[in-house]
Amino acid sequence: MNLYELESLGLKTENDPDEAFIIKFMDDYRKTIQIKEGDNFNVAFRRLQALLRTLRDDKEKPRIYNDTFQTYIKEGIIEECAFNPTGVTAFYLPHRHVWTPGKSTELRVVFDASSHGRNEFSLNDVIYEGHALTPLIHEVLLQFRTHKNTMVADIQKAFLHIRLPDHHRDATRFLWIKDLDSPAEAYRAGKQSYREGTGQMWTTFSSKEKLPTT
Repeated sequence: MNLYELESLGLKTENDPDEAFIIKFMDDYRKTIQIKEGDNFNVAFRRLQALLRTLRDDKEKPRIYNDTFQTYIKEGIIEECAFNPTGVTAFYLPHRHVWTPGKSTELRVVFDASSHGRNEFSLNDVIYEGHALTPLIHEVLLQFRTHKNTMVADIQKAFLHIRLPDHHRDATRFLWIKDLDSPAEAYRAGKQSYREGTGQMWTTFSSKEKLPTT
Protein backbone atom coordinates (compact mmCIF):
# COMPACT_ATOMS: atom_id res chain seq x y z
CA MET A 1 0.00 0.00 0.00
CA ASN A 2 1.32 3.43 -0.91
CA LEU A 3 1.25 5.45 2.31
CA TYR A 4 1.39 8.68 0.34
CA GLU A 5 -1.96 8.11 -1.40
CA LEU A 6 -4.76 10.36 -0.16
CA GLU A 7 -7.01 7.34 0.38
CA SER A 8 -4.59 5.94 2.94
CA LEU A 9 -5.06 9.14 4.93
CA GLY A 10 -8.82 8.81 4.88
CA LEU A 11 -9.25 11.54 2.24
CA LYS A 12 -10.98 11.15 -1.09
CA THR A 13 -11.24 13.48 -4.06
CA GLU A 14 -14.46 13.83 -6.01
CA ASN A 15 -14.57 14.26 -9.77
CA ASP A 16 -16.95 16.91 -11.01
CA PRO A 17 -18.60 15.85 -14.32
CA ASP A 18 -19.07 19.52 -15.23
CA GLU A 19 -15.31 20.05 -15.22
CA ALA A 20 -14.90 18.63 -18.73
CA PHE A 21 -17.42 21.11 -20.10
CA ILE A 22 -15.76 24.11 -18.44
CA ILE A 23 -12.07 23.65 -19.28
CA LYS A 24 -11.22 24.24 -22.94
CA PHE A 25 -7.84 24.57 -24.57
CA MET A 26 -7.11 27.39 -27.00
CA ASP A 27 -3.84 29.23 -27.64
CA ASP A 28 -4.03 30.43 -24.05
CA TYR A 29 -6.02 29.26 -21.08
CA ARG A 30 -9.44 30.83 -21.25
CA LYS A 31 -12.53 30.78 -19.10
CA THR A 32 -16.18 31.50 -19.75
CA ILE A 33 -18.44 33.72 -17.66
CA GLN A 34 -22.21 33.70 -17.36
CA ILE A 35 -23.96 36.80 -16.07
CA LYS A 36 -27.55 37.16 -14.86
CA GLU A 37 -29.61 40.38 -14.85
CA GLY A 38 -28.05 43.55 -13.40
CA ASP A 39 -24.91 45.26 -14.72
CA ASN A 40 -23.83 46.84 -11.39
CA PHE A 41 -23.13 50.15 -13.17
CA ASN A 42 -24.73 52.35 -10.50
CA VAL A 43 -22.76 50.67 -7.71
CA ALA A 44 -19.50 50.96 -9.64
CA PHE A 45 -20.18 54.63 -10.46
CA ARG A 46 -20.92 55.52 -6.82
CA ARG A 47 -17.81 53.68 -5.67
CA LEU A 48 -15.75 55.57 -8.27
CA GLN A 49 -17.08 58.90 -7.01
CA ALA A 50 -16.16 57.94 -3.44
CA LEU A 51 -12.71 56.84 -4.58
CA LEU A 52 -12.08 60.12 -6.42
CA ARG A 53 -13.06 62.12 -3.35
CA THR A 54 -10.36 60.38 -1.34
CA LEU A 55 -7.77 60.77 -4.11
CA ARG A 56 -8.34 64.54 -4.39
CA ASP A 57 -6.62 64.98 -1.04
CA ASP A 58 -3.38 63.54 -2.39
CA LYS A 59 -1.45 64.84 -5.41
CA GLU A 60 0.68 61.74 -5.91
CA LYS A 61 -1.79 58.86 -5.64
CA PRO A 62 -4.06 59.92 -8.57
CA ARG A 63 -1.02 60.02 -10.87
CA ILE A 64 0.25 56.62 -9.71
CA TYR A 65 -3.28 55.16 -9.95
CA ASN A 66 -3.61 56.37 -13.54
CA ASP A 67 -0.06 55.26 -14.42
CA THR A 68 -0.96 51.79 -13.17
CA PHE A 69 -3.92 51.59 -15.56
CA GLN A 70 -1.81 52.92 -18.43
CA THR A 71 0.71 50.16 -17.76
CA TYR A 72 -2.14 47.63 -17.73
CA ILE A 73 -3.26 48.90 -21.15
CA LYS A 74 0.24 48.55 -22.63
CA GLU A 75 0.53 45.01 -21.27
CA GLY A 76 -2.90 43.97 -22.58
CA ILE A 77 -4.30 43.45 -19.11
CA ILE A 78 -7.12 45.96 -19.69
CA GLU A 79 -8.51 47.82 -22.71
CA GLU A 80 -10.71 50.81 -23.36
CA CYS A 81 -14.22 50.04 -24.62
CA ALA A 82 -17.48 51.75 -25.59
CA PHE A 83 -20.35 51.86 -23.13
CA ASN A 84 -22.42 49.61 -25.42
CA PRO A 85 -21.42 45.98 -24.73
CA THR A 86 -20.56 43.72 -27.65
CA GLY A 87 -20.50 40.37 -25.85
CA VAL A 88 -22.42 38.93 -22.95
CA THR A 89 -24.38 41.19 -20.62
CA ALA A 90 -22.05 43.86 -19.28
CA PHE A 91 -21.04 43.91 -15.63
CA TYR A 92 -19.11 46.71 -13.91
CA LEU A 93 -16.61 46.02 -11.13
CA PRO A 94 -15.79 48.65 -8.50
CA HIS A 95 -12.12 48.98 -7.65
CA ARG A 96 -9.93 50.51 -4.97
CA HIS A 97 -6.24 50.88 -4.26
CA VAL A 98 -3.93 49.22 -1.75
CA TRP A 99 -1.10 51.58 -0.88
CA THR A 100 2.22 49.99 0.20
CA PRO A 101 4.95 52.67 0.28
CA GLY A 102 8.51 51.43 0.01
CA LYS A 103 7.71 48.36 -2.10
CA SER A 104 8.48 47.97 -5.80
CA THR A 105 4.75 48.22 -6.52
CA GLU A 106 3.60 51.03 -4.27
CA LEU A 107 0.00 51.03 -5.44
CA ARG A 108 -2.00 47.93 -6.36
CA VAL A 109 -5.49 48.13 -7.86
CA VAL A 110 -7.98 45.66 -6.38
CA PHE A 111 -11.24 44.85 -8.19
CA ASP A 112 -14.31 43.90 -6.18
CA ALA A 113 -16.03 40.93 -7.85
CA SER A 114 -18.28 40.49 -4.80
CA SER A 115 -19.99 43.83 -5.36
CA HIS A 116 -23.65 43.84 -6.38
CA GLY A 117 -26.75 46.00 -6.40
CA ARG A 118 -29.76 45.44 -4.19
CA ASN A 119 -31.44 42.08 -4.95
CA GLU A 120 -28.92 41.45 -7.73
CA PHE A 121 -26.07 39.01 -8.25
CA SER A 122 -22.37 39.75 -8.00
CA LEU A 123 -19.86 38.45 -10.53
CA ASN A 124 -18.70 35.89 -7.98
CA ASP A 125 -22.27 34.64 -7.59
CA VAL A 126 -22.61 33.57 -11.21
CA ILE A 127 -19.17 32.19 -12.07
CA TYR A 128 -18.49 28.47 -11.96
CA GLU A 129 -15.74 28.18 -9.38
CA GLY A 130 -14.40 24.75 -10.31
CA HIS A 131 -12.31 22.52 -8.06
CA ALA A 132 -10.04 23.77 -5.31
CA LEU A 133 -6.69 22.88 -6.90
CA THR A 134 -4.47 24.48 -4.30
CA PRO A 135 -2.39 21.69 -2.70
CA LEU A 136 -3.50 20.63 0.75
CA ILE A 137 -1.12 21.31 3.60
CA HIS A 138 -0.38 17.62 4.25
CA GLU A 139 0.49 17.15 0.55
CA VAL A 140 2.99 19.99 0.73
CA LEU A 141 4.54 18.62 3.93
CA LEU A 142 4.92 15.14 2.40
CA GLN A 143 6.70 16.64 -0.61
CA PHE A 144 9.24 18.22 1.72
CA ARG A 145 9.78 14.86 3.44
CA THR A 146 10.14 12.73 0.30
CA HIS A 147 12.70 14.81 -1.63
CA LYS A 148 16.26 15.66 -0.75
CA ASN A 149 16.18 19.15 -2.28
CA THR A 150 13.29 21.60 -2.34
CA MET A 151 12.84 24.76 -4.36
CA VAL A 152 10.31 27.46 -3.56
CA ALA A 153 9.42 30.12 -6.15
CA ASP A 154 6.71 32.62 -6.99
CA ILE A 155 5.23 33.46 -10.41
CA GLN A 156 5.23 37.22 -10.91
CA LYS A 157 1.69 38.55 -11.42
CA ALA A 158 0.39 35.00 -11.81
CA PHE A 159 -3.27 36.05 -11.99
CA LEU A 160 -2.52 38.33 -14.93
CA HIS A 161 -1.37 35.48 -17.18
CA ILE A 162 -4.92 34.14 -17.65
CA ARG A 163 -6.59 35.56 -20.77
CA LEU A 164 -10.32 36.14 -21.22
CA PRO A 165 -12.19 35.33 -24.46
CA ASP A 166 -13.15 38.45 -26.40
CA HIS A 167 -16.89 37.80 -26.11
CA HIS A 168 -16.73 37.60 -22.31
CA ARG A 169 -14.62 40.66 -21.55
CA ASP A 170 -17.69 42.87 -21.14
CA ALA A 171 -18.43 40.96 -17.95
CA THR A 172 -15.31 42.51 -16.38
CA ARG A 173 -15.92 46.19 -17.08
CA PHE A 174 -14.96 49.03 -14.77
CA LEU A 175 -14.98 52.84 -14.77
CA TRP A 176 -12.03 55.23 -14.68
CA ILE A 177 -11.12 58.79 -15.71
CA LYS A 178 -8.26 60.37 -17.64
CA ASP A 179 -7.95 63.12 -15.00
CA LEU A 180 -9.92 64.29 -11.98
CA ASP A 181 -12.02 66.72 -14.05
CA SER A 182 -12.88 64.30 -16.89
CA PRO A 183 -16.07 62.21 -17.20
CA ALA A 184 -15.93 58.49 -16.44
CA GLU A 185 -14.91 56.15 -19.25
CA ALA A 186 -15.43 52.41 -19.64
CA TYR A 187 -12.67 49.82 -19.61
CA ARG A 188 -12.66 46.05 -19.48
CA ALA A 189 -10.22 43.29 -18.67
CA GLY A 190 -8.26 41.50 -21.38
CA LYS A 191 -6.71 39.21 -18.82
CA GLN A 192 -7.79 38.07 -15.39
CA SER A 193 -7.10 41.24 -13.45
CA TYR A 194 -9.17 40.41 -10.37
CA ARG A 195 -9.20 37.55 -7.87
CA GLU A 196 -12.80 36.44 -8.21
CA GLY A 197 -14.04 32.97 -7.28
CA THR A 198 -12.31 31.15 -10.14
CA GLY A 199 -9.06 33.07 -10.05
CA GLN A 200 -7.11 30.72 -7.80
CA MET A 201 -8.41 27.61 -9.58
CA TRP A 202 -7.41 28.82 -13.07
CA THR A 203 -4.03 30.12 -11.93
CA THR A 204 -3.18 26.82 -10.24
CA PHE A 205 -4.51 24.81 -13.20
CA SER A 206 -2.45 26.70 -15.79
CA SER A 207 0.66 26.44 -13.61
CA LYS A 208 0.26 22.67 -13.33
CA GLU A 209 -0.17 22.35 -17.10
CA LYS A 210 2.65 24.68 -18.13
CA LEU A 211 5.32 23.88 -15.55
CA PRO A 212 7.18 20.56 -15.94
CA THR A 213 7.06 18.08 -13.09
CA THR A 214 9.49 15.34 -12.19
